[in-house]
Amino acid sequence: MKKRLVATLVFALLLCAGTVLADTPLRSVYSFNGGPILGEYVEGDVLVLLEAPSKTGAADSATFEAALSTSAHAVASSIGARVIQTYGAIAAASGKSIVYMKSDEKSTQELLASLDGVPGVLGASPNHISHTMLVPNDPSYGELWGMPFISAPSAWDITTGNRNTFVAVIDTGVDYNHPDLAANMGNDMDGNVGRDVVAGNNFPMDTDEHGTHVSGTIGAVGNNATGVVGVNWNVGILAVQVFTGESAYDNDVIAGLNYVLGQKNRGLNIRAVNMSIGGWRSPILNPAADPYGSAIKALSDAGIIIVIAAGNEGQDIDNPTGYMHPTLGWIDLRGQLCYPACFQFDNTITVASITSTGARSSFSNYSPNYVHLAAPGSGILSTTPANTYSSFNGTSMATPHVTGAVALIAAAHPLENAAQIKARILNNVAPNANLNGLVARNGHLNVNAAIRGVAPTPTPDPDVRVTGVTVAPTSLNLAIGQNFTLNATVIPANAADKTVTWTTSNAAVVDGTVSGLTATVTAYSAG
Repeated sequence: MKKRLVATLVFALLLCAGTVLADTPLRSVYSFNGGPILGEYVEGDVLVLLEAPSKTGAADSATFEAALSTSAHAVASSIGARVIQTYGAIAAASGKSIVYMKSDEKSTQELLASLDGVPGVLGASPNHISHTMLVPNDPSYGELWGMPFISAPSAWDITTGNRNTFVAVIDTGVDYNHPDLAANMGNDMDGNVGRDVVAGNNFPMDTDEHGTHVSGTIGAVGNNATGVVGVNWNVGILAVQVFTGESAYDNDVIAGLNYVLGQKNRGLNIRAVNMSIGGWRSPILNPAADPYGSAIKALSDAGIIIVIAAGNEGQDIDNPTGYMHPTLGWIDLRGQLCYPACFQFDNTITVASITSTGARSSFSNYSPNYVHLAAPGSGILSTTPANTYSSFNGTSMATPHVTGAVALIAAAHPLENAAQIKARILNNVAPNANLNGLVARNGHLNVNAAIRGVAPTPTPDPDVRVTGVTVAPTSLNLAIGQNFTLNATVIPANAADKTVTWTTSNAAVVDGTVSGLTATVTAYSAG
């Protein structure tokens, strides 16, 4: 006996073909695709996304954290791993618990395979590695050309910033004693200047020089007859140290984001996060079901603008090839994407780099689908540790110009939400023919136009709006007991929300499980 099955989809952004309110959603499970793992990662590590315990059943923080730990250890023991860390602030805000697990006996590939179909597991990923987006340059070279190029001096006639507007810098730490930064170092809700999540202490001193340089562009103290000036003369910088040597592991980056979200939820006025870091990996088809993506989304949903470097490999992100590394030789990037640059959530902004002539910096990655705008990133003079100043190149240097603009606009318009501030920046770029077709807005940052513009009505970013969803196959005949896998494709490929809800109109006839854009269905009776 055979049953005719017609797949019915309800797309999360209301791109649905008809009314299906009586239909039953299929159960979500994680499915491992078995493919090779691309990009740098820590062998034996895995990040797992679980359904978080109900907060109604775990009213206080300690009980909720205990419930997170119990569910995490249950899954870890079932696959032969141990729990290293959970992230309570993200779980409480998103309803999804990220768990960092490790095994001394199993490879990452084996751990991912073991998680396939485990109840309660929504997603899983390797513990990928990110790096700073810095291209070193001679410290004696460079002028402070970036500020006039983005029209900051005119914006300063409106405001020079506010120390009660906070910016978190996810980086190598900050030299919080630097004479051009000390007065603008903020205090979190516990009176600390930030957090070193790697060392597990409240002294996030710069372990390199990158984070201090980034922070100077955001908020070196202005009008103090010392060194340089940031986009904000006054701001609250929160240092978050996530690096081990030259590498930032996803588990530590997520811990840094968890710290920031926890401070935001306790009342700290954090308006922006700067992420001048990144690394290449396999495309994340459903970012909301990915541990790293879920963490970024939780901050975005909390009204924090996350400003991200596009990367320094000189790649067309939509069609990457590779590049020659000075010590590792040719690095093949085919079939990969750069993250977090390619996350497209409501309150993320990705930034390319330009030179003082307005041309794209030769090292800067670009894409009209993933990169929003450009900012100065070549020959940028800023603060470095031990009371010094240096000139660096990189999309790492471009990004804090935009992060600083977010904070400056927030100081001038404190009642505007993240969507409005993002819209001010993107709707008021300076047109730049050098960038046509290379970034979504075909221009570079103009903070003066952004801060003086009319308050925008928040709307979804049109560059990543969903236009359609297709299913293959659209219909099929199944014998009783037969399984089949259906695949959905969301258009365009870089849409912000690729969540697809799969439903069955009669679970007694056909039912199944879902893993992102894939549903595996089984026929149970004729119908």
